[in-house]
Amino acid sequence: MTDLVIHDDIAEDLRRISDQEKRPIEDVLRSMIDLYKTASDATDSHDPLDDFIGAFDDDVPDISSTVRETLEGYYRKKYGNSH
Repeated sequence: MTDLVIHDDIAEDLRRISDQEKRPIEDVLRSMIDLYKTASDATDSHDPLDDFIGAFDDDVPDISSTVRETLEGYYRKKYGNSH
């Protein structure tokens, strides 16, 4: 067995969870570690940045070209083709 020193606020949280679930603190810690390992395994196999691939793809390469085209169209209608 190994002793583990933790801050008082964390120890109090563990005690409260242990009391609520009527389980020993060691069981609560084991459950937390198991959940952490499961979550870590899931994130290791999936890169969250992959979710952004293609998120900003569209037919317009640059938003400034859309603004330019919109303004040109507006001024053509308003002032004719001479401007």
